[in-house]
Amino acid sequence: MVHVEHHGDVVLDAWAKAEDLSPLPPGETMDQLAPSTTMAGTPRIQVQGQSKTVRVASPVAIRAAASDGASVIGGVDAGVEIMVLDTVAGWASVVRRH
Repeated sequence: MVHVEHHGDVVLDAWAKAEDLSPLPPGETMDQLAPSTTMAGTPRIQVQGQSKTVRVASPVAIRAAASDGASVIGGVDAGVEIMVLDTVAGWASVVRRH
């Protein structure tokens, strides 16, 4: 497996099978340095559509999937503000609000 990245309007960070890749022919390599990939400042999420900001009243478990049987992968402490991006069948997709 080979780690590949593309930095453009959208940043792609992935792994690819080595046998699915081929090197560029000689002379077709980049002839100038790529711009720096570090970003100044803190990244901010931009949400399209409607979202709702809520303050968590009591601790909430974050699960790997929308199921009571899914493993707990994190949590949100009481008093933390989160953005609810989507709610389906009683399960919500959330991100922490900064």
